[in-house]
Amino acid sequence: MRRIGLIALWAWMIVGVVPGRAQVGPNLDNLQNCLFTDAAPSDDMVIGAVVYNLRTGTGCAENLDEVFPVASVPKLFVAGAMFEWILENEAIDFNTELTFGERYWMGGRGDCLGASTLNQRVTIGEMGDVMIACSDNAATWMLMDAMGWDTVQSYIDGLGIEGIGPVIPYSEVDRQKLIFLN
Repeated sequence: MRRIGLIALWAWMIVGVVPGRAQVGPNLDNLQNCLFTDAAPSDDMVIGAVVYNLRTGTGCAENLDEVFPVASVPKLFVAGAMFEWILENEAIDFNTELTFGERYWMGGRGDCLGASTLNQRVTIGEMGDVMIACSDNAATWMLMDAMGWDTVQSYIDGLGIEGIGPVIPYSEVDRQKLIFLN
């Protein structure tokens, strides 16, 4: 069965938890059904979605109890950690530069950071844009290395959302698979 997850993450996830202030998200159980699965092009497609208007509190949700593969959703948490990291560190900002080197090159044809951009300096702000707009795994890996994986995980843990395991770059997932196969 094919599954597609459309996920709208709330602004409080990206901005982070404000110390000393309780974070309360919307009650998704009270939202109407989006009925996206009813409009799916095939009967074996299951769609999970949350569409929520932060200003009005209205929206819809569908298949909240289904488990979907996360795909590039962790990049949103990495982006949130990046914003918090920049806010908390005077020595860095969006214009701080990183060098895209061979260590990070993934070798894919459609990568935004590819062979033509090797050894170029890229700002942290540009890296965040490429990570989200292009879903670029190399940019994600570079940002996680720059911040420290523990910084990303601390950000995620601080959100207080249950059931989120460790977030690691895609390249590390591949490395661990190869170790397991050997």
